[in-house]
Formats: sequence, structure tokens, C-alpha cells
Amino acid sequence: MTGNGKTVIIGLDGVPFGMLKDFAEAGVMANTAELISRGIFKKMYSSIPEISSVAWSSIITGQNPGQHSIFGFTDLFPDSYKMRFPNFADLKSPPFWSFAKDKSVIINVPSTYPVKDMNGVHISGFVSIDFEKSVHPKSLIP
Repeated sequence: MTGNGKTVIIGLDGVPFGMLKDFAEAGVMANTAELISRGIFKKMYSSIPEISSVAWSSIITGQNPGQHSIFGFTDLFPDSYKMRFPNFADLKSPPFWSFAKDKSVIINVPSTYPVKDMNGVHISGFVSIDFEKSVHPKSLIP
């Protein structure tokens, strides 16, 4: 590691740590092996509940679901059985990139739709239902 002050976080959702390590060591994933050799490679433990939207919300905020308020891919409207998709607007804790001085590039993180203005680029992940609200800055939309 060079210590240049830049950070890259690559999260492979649902990929078992041991399998990724074995494939990298066997040369099946040579580029991944190179990244591992130049950085930090750690096993992560998921949130409770073990749901991608909850886990990623915990990763990007450093908070548990009770603090960031994302508990799954769906929520029920109060006093009904109608469902809704909780989204980035429901997140009650700021993501780590909101504290960055330099530009950030955020790509395909679940439950970050609709994107918010930020210093850098943000292309939201699952569940994104409107392309126009999924990309920042808008100039990136073809």
C-alpha cells in the first residue's frame, strides 16, 4: 500500500470469503489476487437481518439498522398491508462519502436511490426505479 490517502472499497455481495480467497490464490481471479496483494482483504460479517439493503446501509453509515432505519427491501405502510421500497431518502444516518473532502465515486450500492447531490459521481444500485433519479451528476445520463 502506498498511503496516498485514496480509498477504494470493493464489496462483492453474497460472495463467500473462502471461495474468493481460494480462487484468487489459484489464479482463477488473477486481478482480484493483485488487488488483495496491494491492499487489505478482510472477511466481513453481515448485519441482522442478513439482507443486502440492510447490510450495505450499515456499511455506508457505520450504524446498525436501528440507527440508520433501513430494515429490508420492503416496508409496510402503517396500518395496512401495502408495501413500499425504503430508499436513500429514508436513511437516517449520513453515508461516509458525505464527509469526504475529495470527490467520491459511488457505483451500484443497494438502497442509494434516489441519489442526492454530492461531491463526485453516484450511480445508485438496486432498487432504482427511475433512471433520471439514479445518476448524479445528470450530465452522465446519455
